Amino acid sequence: MVKSNIHLAPVLGLCVVIALPAAAMEQAASNLPATQPPAETAQPRMPQPEPLFRLGLRFGDGAFQELPVFEHDPFGPLLEAVRQGAKAAAARPIKPAQVPLEVAWLLPEEPARVLGELPPLRILSTALWGGGGKSQIEMAPFQRQISEEGKTGRIDWQGLLGELTYRDPQLTAAEGQFKVPGLHVVADGEADMRLRDMGLSFTLDADGLPRKLAFQLPELRIDGPDGNFVLRQMSTQGQVAEARPGLDLGDGVLRVEGIGFQRGEEQVQLTREIATT
Repeated sequence: MVKSNIHLAPVLGLCVVIALPAAAMEQAASNLPATQPPAETAQPRMPQPEPLFRLGLRFGDGAFQELPVFEHDPFGPLLEAVRQGAKAAAARPIKPAQVPLEVAWLLPEEPARVLGELPPLRILSTALWGGGGKSQIEMAPFQRQISEEGKTGRIDWQGLLGELTYRDPQLTAAEGQFKVPGLHVVADGEADMRLRDMGLSFTLDADGLPRKLAFQLPELRIDGPDGNFVLRQMSTQGQVAEARPGLDLGDGVLRVEGIGFQRGEEQVQLTREIATT
């Protein structure tokens, strides 16, 4: 998890220009041979990264706005959008108050051509009497037939459900959970991938930073003409604590109940693998 704010500050060049008084310039010109003024050197600018895609946000009947999503912060913009909806609900004087938010996926041209228009995320944030509240998040299932460069396949996305529960009156610090019932991706003649009941839970502090994180994946299976791979009961747990201002330290545990590989008559089975960091 990452910070929910995106900082897009271009690197600015600093130019210092020293101008001589007119009289001093005339005196200098009478005593010195004419010379060409030194060429000014421009400080190079840092290239701006291209966003992976954009999120289109609309709060209730309000104006449409876009939020870019970058590779270095793929989840921050979405969390920030949820937090904006929660803050808008908390700011309303009459409670309980609800603010609906619809989030559209504005994909680049090539992914949009392959996937088509994806179902939006629908988020409903509620602020309660006495403080606190929640945001409920839902994305509908969809199926797609894929055709790309002579290859075909299909995607079966079985939806997403999530909820954030806020622990403070400002609706900032939160505990959240997401669940994806299943995903099935097929590349005809190449691979067949299935996962089910993927879950994610986490705790965010008042700044939107993750402090606890847990992930579970009961099963991931990939079948192909050259062999099969199965991953069973993978789970991770981690937590981050602020050792001192500006320094966060964390630890985590990764557990896997079973990993299986099969290629022809060759089989490899691993059980109860545990790693700590």
